[in-house]
Amino acid sequence: MSLRMRREWPSLYQKSSEELWQHEWEQHGYFSDMTCDEYRIKVLFFHQNCDVKKALEESGILPSNNPIDTKFFMDQLASKIGKPELMCHKGDLIEVRCCFERNGMRTNCPQTIHCRKNLKYLPVPAPAPPPPVDPRTCPAPAPHRVSTNSL
Repeated sequence: MSLRMRREWPSLYQKSSEELWQHEWEQHGYFSDMTCDEYRIKVLFFHQNCDVKKALEESGILPSNNPIDTKFFMDQLASKIGKPELMCHKGDLIEVRCCFERNGMRTNCPQTIHCRKNLKYLPVPAPAPPPPVDPRTCPAPAPHRVSTNSL
């Protein structure tokens, strides 16, 4: 499953893919009723039902260092996969979020664009070499400190 995850769920921003997967597991999967493997299988299922790269390729949009009109970019995606949520950092697209109903059906996202007028859809960097830790494991998240002091 790790090879499939590297291909279908790469990190587009600073973190390694393994760090991204660990973060997502800690934030969204750990407290669900799923095991780590079940969570990752579900994520890959959702990816198959919201294949952003394929939708953009079918629209003739390929990764490039050249800016592209954000509204045009969104319209092309919306025509193929419904309205996603676009996340940018300093003008670079770093995340496309698809929204799903609890029953697994794709739906339009309520908030859609967090980018400037133009964005850059950059090529995905080559995956970093795997870390020494087995990426198939999902350790428990670090405990959060909760203050019980009252003012």
